[in-house]
Amino acid sequence: MAFSEWRLISSDFYQEQIDTTSNWETLKSCTNDLTNTHSINQCQTNRLDFIRLREDAERIKKEFNYPHFQLRIITDVIYIRSKYGEESHFNIQIKDSTQVTKLFTRQYQESSLQEYDNVCRQRCSGNCGSLNEDKIEIMTHIINAIDHNNPLFNIQYCFQPQNQYMHIGLRNILIYVNSCHISCASCSGNTKNDFLTCYYGSQEGGSCQCEESNKYIHLLKGCVFECPRDYYLADESNYCQFDKRIKSKFIYFPHSQIDNANLIPYDPWIYVPDPFHINNSNKIFSCQGEDQVGKFSYYESMKLRLPQHEGLNYLRIRVSFYFFGWQTDSVLSVIVDKYSQMRIEKTLNNYTVYNGRLNKFESSSCSGEEYDYLRIETVLKTYTTTPVIQFQAIQKQYNEYWSFKNVTIDYGLCQSNCTKCKSFSKCLICESNYKLYRGSCVLQCPMYSQVNNDECIDYEDLIDNSRYLIKAFYDMNTTFEEVSKVVDNFTDLNDIIQQSFTGAFYSFVPEKSVLGGVLVWSKGKFKKTFTSLKPHYKVSIRMNITYGDNNNGWFQLKLDSQEQNKIYNPKTGTKNLVGDQKDETTILIDTHLLHSSDQLDIVLSANTNEPQLDEAFIYISEYFVVVHYCVPFCTSCTGPLIDDCTSSYSGQNSINYCSINEYLEFNSDTQIYICKQCNQLGCIECQSASVCKRCEFSDQKQFYLDQGECICYPSAYLQSNECIKCNRYCESYQCYTCNSDFHRSVNNYQCQCVIGYYDDGYNLECLPLCGDELIVEGEDCDDGKNNPFDGCDHCRFKCQDECLNCHQGKCYQCKDGYTYDQTTYKCLTTCGDKIIQGNEQCDDGNDNIQDGCHYCKLICDINCINCINGNCLKCDEINGWYLNNFNHCQYICGDGIITKQYKQCDDSNQYPFDLCDNCNLSCSDHCISCENGICQNCETGFIYHNQIKKCLSICGDSIIVGNEQCEDSSSDIMNSCQYCNFKCNSKCLLCDFNECLQCELGYYLRNNMCEESCGDGLIVSNEQCDDLIQSIDSNCLSCRYNCGYGCIICTNGICELCEFGYIREQYRCKPICGDQIIVYPEVCDDANLEPYDGCHFCQYSCIPQCLKCILGVCSEMQQLIIDEQYQVDNKYNCSDYCTQCQDQNICLMCEQYFQLSNSFCIPICGDGIIIPGLEQCEDGNDIPFDGCYQCQYQCSYGCIECEQFNQCIKCDDDQFILDIQTNKCLINHKLNNIIETDNSILFIDQITQIRYM
Repeated sequence: MAFSEWRLISSDFYQEQIDTTSNWETLKSCTNDLTNTHSINQCQTNRLDFIRLREDAERIKKEFNYPHFQLRIITDVIYIRSKYGEESHFNIQIKDSTQVTKLFTRQYQESSLQEYDNVCRQRCSGNCGSLNEDKIEIMTHIINAIDHNNPLFNIQYCFQPQNQYMHIGLRNILIYVNSCHISCASCSGNTKNDFLTCYYGSQEGGSCQCEESNKYIHLLKGCVFECPRDYYLADESNYCQFDKRIKSKFIYFPHSQIDNANLIPYDPWIYVPDPFHINNSNKIFSCQGEDQVGKFSYYESMKLRLPQHEGLNYLRIRVSFYFFGWQTDSVLSVIVDKYSQMRIEKTLNNYTVYNGRLNKFESSSCSGEEYDYLRIETVLKTYTTTPVIQFQAIQKQYNEYWSFKNVTIDYGLCQSNCTKCKSFSKCLICESNYKLYRGSCVLQCPMYSQVNNDECIDYEDLIDNSRYLIKAFYDMNTTFEEVSKVVDNFTDLNDIIQQSFTGAFYSFVPEKSVLGGVLVWSKGKFKKTFTSLKPHYKVSIRMNITYGDNNNGWFQLKLDSQEQNKIYNPKTGTKNLVGDQKDETTILIDTHLLHSSDQLDIVLSANTNEPQLDEAFIYISEYFVVVHYCVPFCTSCTGPLIDDCTSSYSGQNSINYCSINEYLEFNSDTQIYICKQCNQLGCIECQSASVCKRCEFSDQKQFYLDQGECICYPSAYLQSNECIKCNRYCESYQCYTCNSDFHRSVNNYQCQCVIGYYDDGYNLECLPLCGDELIVEGEDCDDGKNNPFDGCDHCRFKCQDECLNCHQGKCYQCKDGYTYDQTTYKCLTTCGDKIIQGNEQCDDGNDNIQDGCHYCKLICDINCINCINGNCLKCDEINGWYLNNFNHCQYICGDGIITKQYKQCDDSNQYPFDLCDNCNLSCSDHCISCENGICQNCETGFIYHNQIKKCLSICGDSIIVGNEQCEDSSSDIMNSCQYCNFKCNSKCLLCDFNECLQCELGYYLRNNMCEESCGDGLIVSNEQCDDLIQSIDSNCLSCRYNCGYGCIICTNGICELCEFGYIREQYRCKPICGDQIIVYPEVCDDANLEPYDGCHFCQYSCIPQCLKCILGVCSEMQQLIIDEQYQVDNKYNCSDYCTQCQDQNICLMCEQYFQLSNSFCIPICGDGIIIPGLEQCEDGNDIPFDGCYQCQYQCSYGCIECEQFNQCIKCDDDQFILDIQTNKCLINHKLNNIIETDNSILFIDQITQIRYM
C-alpha cells in the first residue's frame, strides 16, 4: 500500500462548552433505534461539558459517507461510577448497512475504576445508593488503522449501565480516514488503480473514468458537469480541487427570458459594432423559446468591465456559445484585458478549444437554422484591477453568426481578503482588520509568529535559513504519528520507562491537544533525540508550560548536557480549564542555545510534588523548536550569512549561492540544498521553479516579467519556444485583434484604419481624416469646411474673424454688426439687412425663395438637384426638368413626363387630335366645340364616344365622312365594302380603296394582289416548304418537298426509289463512285483511287504543280518559285479582295473574311466581322426589321432613312408617322386597313345602342 496521510473528517465535543451535537443522534438503547434527547453534562470541578450516556440514553451514533480504506478513532472517555461485583459494558462500534462490528469493548465494575474524581467530579448528593461517588477516571482510547472500505458507515458509542447512577462521558471525538483517490467510490488503497467501485462513470485502463457529459470528479460527489463555483478549481486531470481563493461573483443571462427592466437588455455588457459593417439590429433573439444575446457577425463583439478589485488575479469564465453556419478556420476569442485569451477554432469536422475546456457540445436547429452549442470554461489571468472581458469572433463568411448566454464569472484572488497582490499566489496588502502572514491574510497572527505592524512573521522566518524541528500542540492535529516526532519515550524521574494512565502521551484541553496533562503527566520525563542535523549554529525553543491545579511543582529543560534551572509554579493563574477546581498557571519559555552538533537531545522534566495522579498535572502547549542553519553549501558557521561561514563554502560566490540562471532548491526529505537550472520558458534568472526574476529579451525571444512569469509581449505570439512578432498592426497571432492605439480594426483578417482615419502608407498609426465632419482623437474639431475663420481650421480650434473674445474655438464676444449665439458660441451675421458680410453669399432683404437668394445663401431653381453657389449643375430630369443654356431648369413638351402646374398632358408627339396638343388637353378631330379635352359637339356624320373621348363617324348613315371609304347601306359595290371600308385580298396588310399596297409576310404584291413568295424562307398557304436557297439537291425545291438528284419516287421529302447508278442511304440517293457509270454530280469515273491520273473520287484531278487543269488534263505547269507570302505570282490584276485569280479576271481565292460569289469576293455576312464601307452592322441573324438585316442597318417597317442603333429618322409619310420617343414608324390610322377595323368609325348598330342607353 502506498504511503498516505490521515485525514481528519470529523472532530466533535472539543470545545469548553458544547452547544451543538454536530449531527450525533442519541438513542435510548443499544439494541433498538428509539431516539431520545441529548444529555449534556458538566464536570463539577471545572467547566468542561461532555456528552453523557446513561440508562435512558445508552447510545449515540453519527453517519459518515467518505471513500476510504482505513479508519482511526480517538476519544476521551470519562467513566463515572460502576456497581460492585457487576460489570458495566462500554463499546465503540461501526455499522455497515445491517452489520455491526465492535472496535473497542470495556467491561468494568467498581473495583476496576480509580478514584480520580478530582479531574471531573460528579456527585449524587447522597443519592447514589451503594455506588462510590469517587470512582471516576478518564481514558484516551485510540483505535488505529482499522481496515475498512465501505464509504457509507456510522460510528456508535454504546453504554449498558447497571443502574441510573452509572454514566459515561464523551469528549474529543476525532475520526480520521486514509482516503481513496478522488476518482474512486470505494477502494483498497490510495491510488487511482486501487478502486473497488467507481462513481457514475466506467472503468478504463485500470482506473475510474467519468462520462464526457459529466467529466469532472468532485470528492464525495463523484462525476459532475462542472466543479462548484465556490472554492473549487479543476486540475489537469479534471479533478475538482479545493482552492479557497476562488469565489463566485457574477452570473448573466441564466434564464429563458432576458429582461433587464428599463435598461438595455444586455446591460451592463456593451455592444461593440464592427466599424466596417455597422448593424443596429436588436441583439436579443429567441431560439426554441430561449433568449440569447446575439446574433453577431463580422467583427462585432461584446465587452464587460468588472468593478475594481485590487486583489483580483485571475477569472474563471463559463459561457454557453451558439455557432450558426460556422466554417472552417472561423475563430471566437474570450479576451481579458487584451492579453489573456481563450480561443475556439472551427475545424473541418469539429471545434478546437485553446487555453480552455469544452464542458459540453451538441448540434441542433432553430427556426430552420442549424447551430452548434458549446459550453466552455476558461481560467484567464487579469492585468488590471478593473478587468475588461471581451467576446470577439472573426468569421470566414458574412453569413456566419454567433450568440451566447448563461455567463458565470468567478473571482480568483491571489489570496482571500487581499486588496493588492504581490504575485500569482501571494498577497502584498490585506483588507482592513486582516494581517499579512506568509503571503496570505489572517484575522489573527498564528501563535507561532511575531507581530510587526500589520504583518505576522513566522518564527522560522525571523532569521534566514531557519526551519522547524518541532512544531506541535497548538491545535487539535498533534496526535499519534505527530507525537512520535516530538517524544521518543516517557520515563519517571529516575529514567525508567513508564506508561501514562490514559494510554497516551498527550491529552486534550479545549480546542487543542497538549503534551502531558490530566492523568498523563504528574511527574516524569519526556525525551527526544534528533540526529544527523545539518550544519547549524543555534537552536531556539519556545513553549508554554501550564501548571495544573495550583501545584507546587517545577519544570526543567535540558538541551544536550546543558541543564537549565528548575522553574517552579509562580501560581499567577486565574483560570481553571481542566482538572480540579484550582487554577492553572501558564508561563512562556523562550530560550536560544548556541549549538552546532549534528545531534540534539531534548529532555522535558516535571514534578507536581503531589502524591496522587489526579491531584495535579503539567502540560506543554505551543511547542516550537527552530534550528538556525548555516547558509547552503557551508559545513560550519557562526551566523546566518555567507560571511559567517567558517569552513569551505562551495556556493557560486560571496553574494549568490547559485549561478544567475539557477535557483536554490531544498529537499525536505534529505535536508540538502541543490542548485537547479531555471527551466521556465524565457527565464534567465529565477527565484524558484515557478517564480522568475528576469526574462530574456532579444530579437527572437521578447519575453517580459509578469508576477514571476515570463510571457510574450502582447504584440507577439509563442511559437517553438520563441516569441514571434505579430503583424505590425496587430495585437495577436493571425490578427484576431488589432492595436487600438493605432486606430485600426480587423477587416478580412487585416488591421485597417477605422472610420475617421486614413493610412498614409508610412506610419503604423492611422492619421485623422480632416474634413469628414467626424471629430476623432488628434482633432480639436472637424466642420468639413475650408473656412479658416469659422472657429475650426484644419481640424484645430481657430477663432472666427467676426469674434473679439475667443477660447478653444468658442467665441464669447462678437464684433459690431454680428449677433452672438450662446448655444453655439458663434457670431452670426444679420441676414436681411442687405449687407453682405461673414459667411453670407448674398443679402436681398426679402424672403422670396425664387429670386436666387434665400436666407443669405445663393440658391438655384427649386427643380435643381445639384447647386453650387447659385449655379445649377443638374436638374431633376427624372421629373421632367432639364438644364438650359442659362443654367435654369425648364420643362420640355414632348418628353412624356407631366410636370405639375406646367403641363396638362404629354403624349410625346405633335399630332393635334389625340386628346393632347402642345401638352394641353385637346379634343379629337371632327369636334366643333371642345372644353378641357371633352368635346361638347361633333361635326355632322359623327358622334361623341365618352369612353375613348373621340368623335367617331357613323357607319350606316349613308353619309361618307372621315375615314369612311364607302357606305354599306348605299354603295353599289356593297360586296366590296365592309364596315365602311373597301375590302382587299385576305392576305393584304395595307389596303387603300380596294387596292392592296402591302402584303403579309410570306406574300408579295402583284397587280395589287397578294401571292405566295416561294424562296423567302416562310411557309404560307399551299407551300409544303420554303428554303432561301433553291438547289436541286436540297430538301425543298420550288416550295415542294425534294428528295434530290437521282430519285425516281419521292414522298414528303423521303426517297423511295433511286435511278440506276445511285444507292439509297438515309432516304437519299447517293452516286456510286467506282462503278464506271457517270451520274450527277460525278464528272468522271475511272474505277480506281489513283490521285493524279486525271480522275480522283469521280472528280477531275491533276498533279499539284499544275497551274491549269482542264477536264483532268494539265494545260499549264508551274514555272516560278512561289514566295511564302504569296501563293501565286502577280500574273493577272485580280479584282478587289482577291488573292489569286486567272485570266479574264476570274478570282480563285479571296482574302480573309471574304467569300467567292460568281468569281467575285464579297464579305461573309454573319461572321461577326464588320468590313468598313461594305458592311454597316453584324447581328448574326437574318431577321428583318431588328435593326440589322443582311449586314446593313434596317429600322422598323416603313422607315426610309435609318441610322445606327435602329434609329429611324424618316418614315414613309403616305402610310406611316414617326414616333419621336421610340424613333420607330407607326402605321397612320387615317389609312384604310382591311385587316383591322378602324376604331375611329362607329357603326349604326352601335349608334342605336348609344341612343337608347
